[in-house]
Amino acid sequence: MDLYIVQEAIKFFQEGMPGPIRLALILLDNAAELAMINWIEEDLEILLEMNEFTPTLASEKRHRLHNGFKEKTDYLLTKQVLSDDEQALFLLGHALRNSFYHTGFGEDKLTLPIFVHYLDVLTRVDSTDSGLIPYEKAQSFVKTLLPNYPHASLVEAIRNNILERVSSIFRSLALDMTSDPDFNGLSDEDYQNDLERLAYFYREDILQKHWGAKKDVKQYFEQNKSSRDIAALSDIVNIRFLRAWQTQAIQIKNFKDLVHLWINADKELIAYEKIVDVVDEIS
Repeated sequence: MDLYIVQEAIKFFQEGMPGPIRLALILLDNAAELAMINWIEEDLEILLEMNEFTPTLASEKRHRLHNGFKEKTDYLLTKQVLSDDEQALFLLGHALRNSFYHTGFGEDKLTLPIFVHYLDVLTRVDSTDSGLIPYEKAQSFVKTLLPNYPHASLVEAIRNNILERVSSIFRSLALDMTSDPDFNGLSDEDYQNDLERLAYFYREDILQKHWGAKKDVKQYFEQNKSSRDIAALSDIVNIRFLRAWQTQAIQIKNFKDLVHLWINADKELIAYEKIVDVVDEIS
């Protein structure tokens, strides 16, 4: 079954359009999870035969592993089926898949290189293991693509994705940090206070333009769900989060740590981007 899913994923990938490539990643991630389940089940059966587990303990372990994607990758990491970087790649592919599948939002710029490296790890055959999905056609397909998507380019794509999205949020709020000559002379606290004041007036101005009369923001926030995105503008300009993501994206060199930064920042950035879209629409 997982082999068939990989075949279909490659077909969608070859269409070369954002929509089919999203579907390709969703299918590949599904194949990866099925392959991990199969590998773990076989391993648990071997351990049972060796009396490493009682049937009850094996059942409990199986239940925990079946309920979590990360738990599966953790197990394969301890068994040296995946390296640290390969586990990070699986988690990255799964996180992007979740964005596409559950929200309809996602970073299409990252899908191509993630798909190629995800497929490479998933179907690779090395000297110690037969691979999670030893599929020769996929291996040959990946070999033709890897020169176009070297691992270093994936690292830079992840780094730049964070930096570009944070900068875009700042630009949407006319808060381009890099162009502020006084920025380096301000403490985080001073800058945060300035931004919160700006956010308050920005928000009040938006309310006036959109509804034609000044309203009590707190009261309107409590009464009208549609205003919550606007009221959350002060959260958008929480410079501590955004500056931290910028700084870490620049400084982190380790692939695994950069992936974890992206996964942790992505959901928040998506929320901020949705709010910025609302602000842009009504201002």
